[in-house]
Amino acid sequence: MTRKPNFFIIGAPKCGTTSWASWLAEHPQVYFSPLKEPHFFNSDVEYKARPTPKQYETLFRPATAKHQAVGEGSTSYLASRVAVPGVEAHTGGRAKYIVCLRTPVEIAPSSYAQQCADLG
Repeated sequence: MTRKPNFFIIGAPKCGTTSWASWLAEHPQVYFSPLKEPHFFNSDVEYKARPTPKQYETLFRPATAKHQAVGEGSTSYLASRVAVPGVEAHTGGRAKYIVCLRTPVEIAPSSYAQQCADLG
């Protein structure tokens, strides 16, 4: 039986979600999706490669009973009106959240550097 995620990291881009995911994944009782941002529950936000339900389930197949926490993190869930209600329905209202926020002034330099890198 595939385990379902029971915690989610959401937050604005460039506010530490990747760091949180990395730190938590190092713990032996935590399983974190190998695809950090599947964007599965945000059907109202345009995203180029949202997994199918079967693909999403496959992300968590390696999680075992030793993993007390099973998680994923998608920054787009913060801007979505349907993501959190979808998560709640999927988990039976038992999801835990880590929400990362940062002021726009603090995000600007990092966001600019990322955009420059993306443009090559």
